[in-house]
Amino acid sequence: RKIPIHHITSNHNTYDQESEYIWRKVFPSIPRNGPAEQAGLSYYVRRGNLLLVFVNTSFSGLGGDGHVEHVWLDQTLTAHADAEYKFVVGHHPVFAVNGYGEYPLWRIVPDEGGTFWKVLVKHRVLAYLRSLIIAFDVQEYDGVLQILSGGAGANCGPGGFMDGPAEYHHAVQIAVDRMGIRCQALDIQGVVRERLDHSFTQQRASA
Repeated sequence: RKIPIHHITSNHNTYDQESEYIWRKVFPSIPRNGPAEQAGLSYYVRRGNLLLVFVNTSFSGLGGDGHVEHVWLDQTLTAHADAEYKFVVGHHPVFAVNGYGEYPLWRIVPDEGGTFWKVLVKHRVLAYLRSLIIAFDVQEYDGVLQILSGGAGANCGPGGFMDGPAEYHHAVQIAVDRMGIRCQALDIQGVVRERLDHSFTQQRASA
C-alpha cells in the first residue's frame, strides 16, 4: 500500500478531448507540471536522484495515437540534469516490436519518434518504458533501452492480434543502481520467465 502508483495515458483511455477531460477528473492528483495544453496528461515526478517523466503518446492536440512532443521533454530533462537515474514512460513504442511496425497504430510516427529518441540519448536517459504490444521486449539504441511490458491485461489484442504461445500475462520488476539495470518478467504464477542484466558502468566510465 505504500508503493506509489503513477498512471500513464494511452489509446485505451485518452483517445479524444472528451476522454482527456474525464482522465483529468478521475486523476486529480496527477501533477500539473507538463506542457500547458497537456496539464494532467504528461508530467514528471522527481524522487531524490530518480526522475520519472511520463509522456502522452495519444494527445488529441498533436493528432492522437502515435504522436509525441519533444520540446517540453527536452526542457524537463535539462532542468533535472542532476538526476542520476532518468526514465521516460509512455505507451506507444518508438521502435517496432514483433513485427508490429504500422504507424501511428502500433508505434510512434517515425519522424517524431526519431526526434524524441535523440532527446533521450542527449540527456542519457536510461530507458524508455512503454506498453501497447502484448509482449515483454527489450531493445537498445544509442545506449538507451526501450523496455516493453504489455502483457498484464489480456492474452491477445483486438481481433486476435498478438496471440501466441510465447506471450503471457506478466509484470516486470526493475532494479537500478550505478552498476546497471536489472529486470525480470514474472507471470501470474510468480515464475520468472525472462531476465535482463544491462550494465552501463563501462559506458559511463568512457563518457
